[in-house]
Amino acid sequence: MRTIQVKILKASKDDIERCRKFFQFIEEFMEYGTHTPENDEVEEDSIDLTDEMFVERLREMWGGRMVRRPGVDTSWNRVVWGCDMLIDNCCDPEADCLELRQDWAKAIEAMQPAS
Repeated sequence: MRTIQVKILKASKDDIERCRKFFQFIEEFMEYGTHTPENDEVEEDSIDLTDEMFVERLREMWGGRMVRRPGVDTSWNRVVWGCDMLIDNCCDPEADCLELRQDWAKAIEAMQPAS
């Protein structure tokens, strides 16, 4: 039987940040119907959003190949699939949190110089 290897493009820090902001925006709207800037460095007011404003802002944040600017459209797959692949291949399947696989943890420990 042949083995097929699949590689997924690694998500950049910018990809992760775009996704985080996108989903934070959705969460704030769904929870409060508003958008509140994260910090004072951004000159953006807290706004009450109508459904139309929300959709317009989503489209703006989504970006797209046709718009020719980076957005979540190209980031979310790398973030989600990359995380899924790391969990499947690097994490202990028995753990409830992100812990290194037991066999890897033991191998790393065995490579440590004796003190």
